Amino acid sequence: MIPDLLFKAVDVLIVGISVVFLFLIVLTALTKTLVALFPAQSSHTQPNRTHNNSNAPHDNESLPQPLTNAQQAAIAVAVHRYREQHQQEGKLL
Repeated sequence: MIPDLLFKAVDVLIVGISVVFLFLIVLTALTKTLVALFPAQSSHTQPNRTHNNSNAPHDNESLPQPLTNAQQAAIAVAVHRYREQHQQEGKLL
């Protein structure tokens, strides 16, 4: 009785692992196919940085610009005020 149950458990285990493994293979293949078909919409595409054209407007737009001193000071003041307010209430995150 127990050996039969163990054999059935092993069978179910092998079938379950096989189904998950096949699902992951299909999912990976489908993802790679969609990225190949629609590269412009993919988040994995990197801009081509081989050209050093300083007149290209899209190069500067894609990079984050550094914060000015006034912006950094405003952020620091806002964080300080937030912390003071929430420490008094005991709700500091």
